[in-house]
Amino acid sequence: MDSGFRRVVLLGWVGTILFFGCQQKKPPHPQRHRLVLERVRDVTVVQVYADDFNALPLRQKMLAYYLSQAAISGRDISTEQTHRHALEIRDLMEEIFLHSQTIPTELRRPLADYTKLLWIHSSHYHHRTFQKILPEFTFDQLKTAAQMALEQGANFSLQKGENLLTRLERLRGSMFDAHVETYCTRKTPPPGEDLLTASANNLYENVTLEEANQFPERYPLNSKMIKVDGVIVELPYRCGNDTIPPGLYAAPLRNVVFYLRKALPYAGEGQRRALTHLIQYFETGDPSFFKKYLIEWLQDDPDIEAILGFIEVHKDARAVKGEYEGLVFMRDSAGSELVQKIAEHAAYYEARLPWDDRFKREWIAPPVANAVTVLTATGHAGPIPRAGIHLPDMEELRQNYGSKSFLLTNIIEAQEAVQGSIAAKEFLATSAERNVVKQFGGKASLVFAAMHEVLGHASGRAAASLKADPSAYLQEYYATIEEARADLVALWCLADSQTVKAGILPDPRMIEAMYRKYAMGALVQLAQVPDGDVLQDDPMRARQMIVHYIAQSTGAVEWQQRRGKHYITVLDIQRMREGIGQLLAELMRIKAEGDYAAARHLVETYGTRFEPALREEVVKRARAIGYTHWMAIVNPMLKPVVDPDTGIITDIQLDYPMDLAAQMLAYRHQAASAPKPAAERISAD
Repeated sequence: MDSGFRRVVLLGWVGTILFFGCQQKKPPHPQRHRLVLERVRDVTVVQVYADDFNALPLRQKMLAYYLSQAAISGRDISTEQTHRHALEIRDLMEEIFLHSQTIPTELRRPLADYTKLLWIHSSHYHHRTFQKILPEFTFDQLKTAAQMALEQGANFSLQKGENLLTRLERLRGSMFDAHVETYCTRKTPPPGEDLLTASANNLYENVTLEEANQFPERYPLNSKMIKVDGVIVELPYRCGNDTIPPGLYAAPLRNVVFYLRKALPYAGEGQRRALTHLIQYFETGDPSFFKKYLIEWLQDDPDIEAILGFIEVHKDARAVKGEYEGLVFMRDSAGSELVQKIAEHAAYYEARLPWDDRFKREWIAPPVANAVTVLTATGHAGPIPRAGIHLPDMEELRQNYGSKSFLLTNIIEAQEAVQGSIAAKEFLATSAERNVVKQFGGKASLVFAAMHEVLGHASGRAAASLKADPSAYLQEYYATIEEARADLVALWCLADSQTVKAGILPDPRMIEAMYRKYAMGALVQLAQVPDGDVLQDDPMRARQMIVHYIAQSTGAVEWQQRRGKHYITVLDIQRMREGIGQLLAELMRIKAEGDYAAARHLVETYGTRFEPALREEVVKRARAIGYTHWMAIVNPMLKPVVDPDTGIITDIQLDYPMDLAAQMLAYRHQAASAPKPAAERISAD
């Protein structure tokens, strides 16, 4: 079952949230001129800030600190879930990085870049495209560098009976051969290949899709499934307790639990109940505790929030197994006006969505919606971040307990600083299109992102005849259908007359800007897929499906070639909205009724394949304008201030590392060190 958290593709910033009525201006951070730290291949690394943290009361700072420590403690889990050798490869490269004094300068840079990409993507597979990341150095160069590092004192933690050369040979195919386990996840494998065995991730071992679907899972979200001597075994992720034996990832989960227990005294009553259930979940692996945690979480709205656990299912071709993530954030009161205003109109929008009344949700109260500032993002949540969060997608919980949506404002702000409207200058055909997107696209994008989360994922309901969550029926196509459905809800509601009347969208020209920008994105995103002709990422598939479907079914969108370059042009805004409504109604029916065949037809017909020649053209154009496809963040570091005489923690201060390597190596050190109790006080509130 899908955990319920969803990611929205990073979108342009509005320029400033003040546009939407906020009068509270944040003081500039003295180091903000150092937002962009470095570029590693097609990734720009930035420092993100949390300017308001220092104004928090000590109790909330302590809560944020311990939640962040819990998030960091589990980060290696997502790396190991990606591939059985991923953690070993990262540790190898980190040791070389730390002992590179004698390595020739011309080799040191590609070694360092590859190590940074392992940190950025949490493995040697791309975080979004799932394709293997290949080094820009040879195997012989790696051998030379590793030997030099060994002579400088590197500790490669060799297995019994293994030397450095045999280890490197064992990892050679995983690191250097593009034809060995090319994708960690393949949702559209080559003809005749199985969905699971064609994927290199570490969620299954020797298990086919049919075998997995027939196996009665006790721990669907938080387990690995393996076949030993013809018998399928389910291995839960848990640290164990006095009565439950430990399972997979017991050591890091034990540290996660340690810090969650440290956080409990600083949490409010409702949050304390939620975290207690989360601790029980990590100890036992029992999904019922995670459900209890979500129910409590949904009914609380604290200033400091955490999302911890096995959450997103994108890395599983079946869309069942969750990848570990740790995300800690604080309320951004100054930026919450927009999302809360959208939430207040949720019932209005639901009533006017273009699908059958049987699938419309009866809103009891507005969903919880806030703008937030990220403090720590690890595992699936970072260093490549998302812009929005919605919980839960599970139909039962959403219908009975409501939902929560968040916009991550410091992430969106950084993304705008990195990219802005640079793509529009190259990938829109006419000056009129470019001008409207430049003037209104950023503002419209924030509204779109908020509607995607607050309305898109929270809207609709399953048919009464459905006996399980829609994800159980749609399987590998569920995430694509859900991302497309949320996008379409946002595009549809954006153009509703009430959106302008309520001041959510201050200018109607933003509708045109967003429609043009969205269509353009189906072309621009091809530059993000370095090889092959198939998209594996769900948000990418969703956008391709929407744009191609509307182009073929309505003619409102057209692929054009001008001056030897390709463009996607919106010919008719109103006709495009009609196509949006038509597809949206069908996607809601597919989800509500669990129609696997219809989901497969739409995704495979419109959303998965592209022309490699077109991709090569887009890559060259993007490179020519310096367009950065991805952004990775360096988190603020929460550091305790300890009284030297008493050893008591008297404050938590933020530090900005301004260095990806420094932060990742600090996280490595923490993972290798057992957590130690510390004295603290809470009387400063």
